[in-house]
Amino acid sequence: MRNLYQKRFKFSYLSGSMIFKFLILLCVGLNPTSTFAADTTLKIQYASNNNIVSNIIPDETGNGYDATLQNGAILKKLGRFNIIDLGLSNGFLDLGSKTGTIIQSLSDFTIALNVYVDPSVVLTNAGNFIWTFANSSNMGSTSNGNMFFTALNTRYAISKTNYNAESSVSRGTALSKGSWKNVTYTQEGTTGTVYIDGVNVKSKTITLLPSALGATSTNYIGRSCYTGDAYLTNSLINDFRVYNRALPATEVAILALQRTGLDSAMIIQQVADAGTRLILPGLNAVISNISLPTDGGNSVVISWNSSNPGYITNSGIVTRPVS
Repeated sequence: MRNLYQKRFKFSYLSGSMIFKFLILLCVGLNPTSTFAADTTLKIQYASNNNIVSNIIPDETGNGYDATLQNGAILKKLGRFNIIDLGLSNGFLDLGSKTGTIIQSLSDFTIALNVYVDPSVVLTNAGNFIWTFANSSNMGSTSNGNMFFTALNTRYAISKTNYNAESSVSRGTALSKGSWKNVTYTQEGTTGTVYIDGVNVKSKTITLLPSALGATSTNYIGRSCYTGDAYLTNSLINDFRVYNRALPATEVAILALQRTGLDSAMIIQQVADAGTRLILPGLNAVISNISLPTDGGNSVVISWNSSNPGYITNSGIVTRPVS
């Protein structure tokens, strides 16, 4: 969605001083928070309505599957949303071994979340797992079972050993970067389906079920179960959910509506950050041309509009009045 928005500052010049005017063009979306919070099939939920108090992320279902922020990952606000910021230092969310008891119980199931993959992430690198449920953090050596979803090729995979025996459903292309995406995987019977933004992008027969893995001990968001794999660095997570049923396409589509509000909140934050960073020296005594930046970072474009182009143009060319 981000590439559909124009994000601009608009400024005016008047009588030797700058008057800053912000022009933000955006689409405001729906934010159906906790749409299915009362659904007893919702077994785990993180970072939707929980308070920001510590490095513990409570399970909002009340089932007690609390998680822990690791390696500098933080919980923060983005507008009205709570999000997990994985940070620049291989941050991740450790879901704890207790969560494995839920994985062991799954046959039909859904795992869904909103994710913002930062533009700096190199998605050609091995790893970049969005979520992982496994029986060790060194799967290449232990080969004792795992399931995961990776942004690398928008792929769900499950194996009783390691990558050599994976069953998977893959879109075949990397997840888009630089905008919020709703990523949902459902398993109904032997049919596995990957949804992106509420749209079925790939379905395939998957006969291996999470229950075959047992109670997984190593459960993460933002980290792989393979030593040396890339973490999902500097990316953002919102409203992670695990259901013990396969959501129908209509409910997946409702969950996906959240991303529009998240994108709008992201744009507003990026424009505000650009305004904070913008400093123009020497405005108290303008005696020469002014360098007017046009790049505010994070795809924010700055434009300038002079109220008196006879004295200063939109590009910062100054014509001093005759004394």
